[in-house]
Amino acid sequence: MSVNIKKKTTTKKDVLTSKGLNVDISKNSILTVQINALGGNQLGLAELSNGYTILVPGANLGDQVQVKIEKVFFGQTHYATATIVKKIKQSSLKPMLADKLNQTLTVKISKSGPKGSGLARLEDNFVLIIPNAKIGEEVEVKVTRIKENYGFAELIEKNVSSLTPEQNDFKVGAKYNIILPAQTKYFSKYAIIKIQEKIVFVKMQLGAELGKQVKICIVKSTDKFAIAKVIKLSPLSQNQKQAIIKQNIEEMVETGLHFGEKAIRCNANMRKFVWFKKKGKYQNRPFLRKGRHIINVLKTRKCLLKALKQLSKYAAKGKTFLFVGTKKSAAALIARTAMLSQTSFFVNTRWLGGMLTNWKTILKSISQIRPILKEKQRIIKVILEKRQTIKIRLIEKVNILRQKTTKLMLKGKQLITKIQQNKNEFFAKSQLLLSKKLKF
Repeated sequence: MSVNIKKKTTTKKDVLTSKGLNVDISKNSILTVQINALGGNQLGLAELSNGYTILVPGANLGDQVQVKIEKVFFGQTHYATATIVKKIKQSSLKPMLADKLNQTLTVKISKSGPKGSGLARLEDNFVLIIPNAKIGEEVEVKVTRIKENYGFAELIEKNVSSLTPEQNDFKVGAKYNIILPAQTKYFSKYAIIKIQEKIVFVKMQLGAELGKQVKICIVKSTDKFAIAKVIKLSPLSQNQKQAIIKQNIEEMVETGLHFGEKAIRCNANMRKFVWFKKKGKYQNRPFLRKGRHIINVLKTRKCLLKALKQLSKYAAKGKTFLFVGTKKSAAALIARTAMLSQTSFFVNTRWLGGMLTNWKTILKSISQIRPILKEKQRIIKVILEKRQTIKIRLIEKVNILRQKTTKLMLKGKQLITKIQQNKNEFFAKSQLLLSKKLKF
């Protein structure tokens, strides 16, 4: 079903059905919908085949109503809010279905469902779909959405702080939400914490930090202690996620990650990562600045996070990495990062063709160059040693000349002091010497 969003204003005469080919889901538009689900706060949900979900307060499951669209929201899931204009058909379903909403039930998983979910069958052949549940588990759940023959529920996690010592038996496979103490002792990779007079060794994994809330799973339990592992970090709120994403995007833009190649040299396969214009005359055309494409930093962030997860898996297995960055702006960062890891290699000056695809040929070339380099190093060493000896000799000669000049300077100063003290006597002696020279 195609969605045709227009800017025109609609009137009450423009009545459209959810089964039509062109559904106008814009503000103030009026449609006739079937309420096929119930959500939280007794909200009626009309799930259309075009991917939109319309939230209708006050509607019951199975009702057919005429609604007026109040607001439209776009995102990963498109939905709209609406108010009831007229009830066309009353629901013929049992009112007991609505009573199940927001109930807390203890159920046993009897079958496996789609995408790792579990199925629990209640009375009257009513089935609950529970995400992340396994067959045979007896879990406590809260019903979040109701349909005609089935519903959706979410697991209620046990919090250690809300349990009494009698309830808290720390069975193998039990899952709890705890806050790791800010100061605690370590044993190898395990943090030692005390929960209700029982010592628990918690394996610190998935980047868990002290002072943060985590979800743990008991893997071994005895009378004196229990061993657990971190299976999930404390989830961030929607506002925190948006703040982190905004900060990351700002940093990426500041460092210039949004600048792509020149439009002439762009590969056609990279078009899905380029930012396109959404409005105006040149709609669905690449966004250009100074002849360069502007990269979609949101997609870049997703790809970087995906690569980081894969790298962290390889790093945990002790694999080695090759960092490559030949641009002048990135060369120093590449070298510093590779040196910090101590087990990685890097190329930051020039990438030789075939370093990955034709490594055998490059190894042969290196084996031929090595003896030449050794001979070159030997010659350079000899030349440097000769230069060093010449330098030492010159320094010694300079030192001798300095000593002689200091002696001459001292004698000259002594002579000047004598002349200044007895000028007449010095003049008389000089006259005698001159007369003697003239006689001879």
